[in-house]
Amino acid sequence: LVGCTFQGREYLDGTEFNNDNDPCGVCYCYGGNVVCSRLPCPVQCFHPVPSDSCCPDCDSCLYEGVIHAHAHTFTPSYDLCRRCTCVRGEVRCASPGCPELPCVHQVTDPGSCCPRCRGCVYGGEEHSEGSSWFADSTPCMSCQCVDGVTTCSEVHCLSPCVNFLSVPGECCPVCADSMVSCSYQGATYRSYQQWEVDECTSCTCVSGDVHCRTERCPPLTCASVSCRFFCHSWEAIPVNPAITWFLLNRGSGPAGMTSVLVGPTLTSVCVTHWRPTPASAERLESSCSGEAHRCVVSKAEWILSL
Repeated sequence: LVGCTFQGREYLDGTEFNNDNDPCGVCYCYGGNVVCSRLPCPVQCFHPVPSDSCCPDCDSCLYEGVIHAHAHTFTPSYDLCRRCTCVRGEVRCASPGCPELPCVHQVTDPGSCCPRCRGCVYGGEEHSEGSSWFADSTPCMSCQCVDGVTTCSEVHCLSPCVNFLSVPGECCPVCADSMVSCSYQGATYRSYQQWEVDECTSCTCVSGDVHCRTERCPPLTCASVSCRFFCHSWEAIPVNPAITWFLLNRGSGPAGMTSVLVGPTLTSVCVTHWRPTPASAERLESSCSGEAHRCVVSKAEWILSL
């Protein structure tokens, strides 16, 4: 048999052997001649060839310049609403399935992939499709949003009893005979009647139960700056614009003391550096520097500076 000699080795005719100069090549001995070629790679695979391999890895997918592993799902840059999956070298993309909407007028919000029912705009406010509400102008008008169109109709009240009582804020009256009154601090109130307990608390009688609500005020703190006490605005009574001088104890100022002029444009003011007479010594506010001050009140006083 005619053999072949290649790279110092002899091979029988018909033998296939590796090419030492090309790890990705294969050679054949045929009729005394050596024919070499590269190893066959999978067809239709255009991925880059890794440095440690002869053929590209076609289980992964090259898409928009990015290699995705097999079974990896990603979002393409050209359509954020599509989802793509790498399936053994092939990219398969599909749009998400959006739910079927029961309305004709639809809108797709920016950044969303699926449309929604447009809803209704009434009185400057948007209401979702299928929602219902009472009109702001009157509680006896009920509105509903159907396919982007607002439909309002008057509420019809039933009349199961003879004696009615109108309730503030309610459309339909209630039966006075079936209403239960409330007793609070020795007084009797009818149902849905409101009353004030004090400046901050109000109560309502609801079917025999008393519901009270107290207005909560934020905590007040008095800040101290450079060892001086400063009054809050709520501590100072508004100043009479017609008064420009304040006299201590409605009398003449002590000898040697200087009066402080308060401008008539001020609505309230806190004055520092003053020393009260013994009659008002109990109102002295001491500070770490030995000085004191107080808030100016509307009565006439001398404001003294040390």
